[in-house]
Amino acid sequence: MPDSPLPSWEELQRTLYETNAYCAALYLGRSNAASLSDALPELLAQKGLDGISYLADIAASACVEQPGDEVFILIPRGDKVLSLYNYVLETQNNYDAYPGALLYSSAERCAVAVRCNESDVRPNVLAVFSGLDGEQSFSPRITLENETLLSAPGVYTLIPR
Repeated sequence: MPDSPLPSWEELQRTLYETNAYCAALYLGRSNAASLSDALPELLAQKGLDGISYLADIAASACVEQPGDEVFILIPRGDKVLSLYNYVLETQNNYDAYPGALLYSSAERCAVAVRCNESDVRPNVLAVFSGLDGEQSFSPRITLENETLLSAPGVYTLIPR
């Protein structure tokens, strides 16, 4: 049997703890399909990831959609609760950014699919990971240079092997 393109769930969780990362993130590509849950199997197959059960088994209730076409998978570390918010970026006067409406929140230990970012420069989702050691947050987005996940402190980037 060939090597898996991604670590097992257990290996991934161990890596998150060992590297002190609060989540793993994977950029799957772009999709304008009517439904993210309908588009997910094709996106996973294109990357050779359709055999990874923790990705293939993402429930429709764990698919979060905002305006945009960038598709990400977020996997919280086992001791973290993931909450996703509409990310509000004020452009009047002070250029402030803050979490808006709650889009998703779950303490379930599972992968979550997110479609977002209608703008190349302004993310519209804020992922907040809460646990006993506090909160960490980031906005999933890609680099304009080569369309890969923009790295962020505490985020373990999953790259299929």
